[in-house]
Amino acid sequence: MLIGYRVKSETAALLRAAGLNAAAPVVLMYHSILDEPSLPWLAVPPAEFKAQLAGLRQRGFSFIGMDEVVAAVKGERSLAAQSICVTFDDGRRDNLLHALPVLEELAVPATIFIATRPCEAGDRMRGVALCSPDEVGLLGSHPLITVAGHGHRHVRLADLPRDEAVEDVETGKRRLEAWLGHPVAHFAYPYGSFSDDTVTIVRNAGYVSAATVRPGHLGGDRSAYRIGRLAVARGTSPRALAGMCSAGYVAMSSLRS
Repeated sequence: MLIGYRVKSETAALLRAAGLNAAAPVVLMYHSILDEPSLPWLAVPPAEFKAQLAGLRQRGFSFIGMDEVVAAVKGERSLAAQSICVTFDDGRRDNLLHALPVLEELAVPATIFIATRPCEAGDRMRGVALCSPDEVGLLGSHPLITVAGHGHRHVRLADLPRDEAVEDVETGKRRLEAWLGHPVAHFAYPYGSFSDDTVTIVRNAGYVSAATVRPGHLGGDRSAYRIGRLAVARGTSPRALAGMCSAGYVAMSSLRS
């Protein structure tokens, strides 16, 4: 008991030193909900996905949307401990076909970051089909889904000349808003590529937040444009995922990042 108390106290002290809040939300990053063993880091089978979310809920975690994450990051509201936000990158068709039925069954909200040009062109990513613009609109009309920006061409923004990065971010936002018929507030950096200048470009485009691919407790610095996420891979058990989402693990990830 004394050892457990000491560990808990030391973890709390580390959180305070880093400016973190143990009750801050954890943002999970998925790509495909698909039974595809060749993509272990990008494709989680639907049955595993359902077990992961159900397991988190059974262990006392609650699910929130990206708007609530941003409000918490900005200090505008407090959240219950063990709050989880589910996100998907790229706009893969399996998000509509396989993820959405699970989200509906468990009443879990989610944010899907869409790269517009690959969707327009009917491209595939790692052999996986993407949503068409009409399917993106269908997702955006669902009460559980927040559709968000992921650039236009799905390129590494920090590697581009500034004018190209501005054009890519702004074009993606315009296209997405035309498909949806309403403003888009949130963004995720393709490949996690960003710099201080990229942050400024995304903010100036009118986005209120941006998510990274860095693990950790909202990236550690509490910025709404540097929100950290934990990637979920194939084979992650509900128990392991709950451990990953615990305040101690996430806090230590932030201190290392």
